[in-house]
Amino acid sequence: MTKTILKWAGNKSKVMGKISPFFPNEFERYLEPFAGSLGAFLHSGVESEALMNDLNEEVFNLFECVREDYQRVSELANAIDKSKENYYKVRNLDRDDGWLSTANRFEKAARTVYLNKTCFNGLYRVNKSGQSNVPYGSGRKGEVLPLKEAKAFSEAIQDVEFFSLDYKEFLKKAQPGDLIYMDPPYVDLKDPKKEFNGYVGGFGWTQQEELIEECKRLRDLGCTVVVSNSHCSDTLELYKDFNIEVIEAPRYISCKKDGRRPVKEIVAVLT
Repeated sequence: MTKTILKWAGNKSKVMGKISPFFPNEFERYLEPFAGSLGAFLHSGVESEALMNDLNEEVFNLFECVREDYQRVSELANAIDKSKENYYKVRNLDRDDGWLSTANRFEKAARTVYLNKTCFNGLYRVNKSGQSNVPYGSGRKGEVLPLKEAKAFSEAIQDVEFFSLDYKEFLKKAQPGDLIYMDPPYVDLKDPKKEFNGYVGGFGWTQQEELIEECKRLRDLGCTVVVSNSHCSDTLELYKDFNIEVIEAPRYISCKKDGRRPVKEIVAVLT
């Protein structure tokens, strides 16, 4: 099965085998409003028409460039010096108005995957100005984007439609019979009302509640909705009108090994 070309916090690659059994046997199209690194889609086993959405235009630019010319992106990314000193030079290019206005989209795509593979723990995080602020990792051995991986990824997404819209705007495209899998920013287990920041846009408790109403709208439209989220008393109450399943998912983003133990998550289904 094709892997995503990015390291990604919350990547569903290793857990979709536990989630996809809750998908219906038949559906028209497959939509993801919070598609991220495409880890869920690539490991879903879905073969129908797919529409992927995420507010992160930078990452989707990378995907579209790899689809168009994977060899060009691979060569550009692998040619960038992976030293700590150069990492910060490349990272800080998004503070350079001259580079932002003159660099082509393939150069920007190469920077995106380079930063992802050489930064600390593969984090994607930006400040309030939308600028990358993740520190350097421990140093990467080997290529940033192996040509073989880029080629396989390019082939796997040839027929995918990409969008970078607010999730509600994207979901206006839903039609009766569609399957919608949602992997939104998770409710914080330590502070459920805490707002999620540092990615693209904020997502707090109000947005979690709004998401439930959107799911019900989609159900009434004739769609099947499947949502992943944290397992806690707050989410169990939030999703009380759904059929709730509990699974265990791996966690690999913590800097401490004991913080990478499997955790419980819910898979909430609304039909």
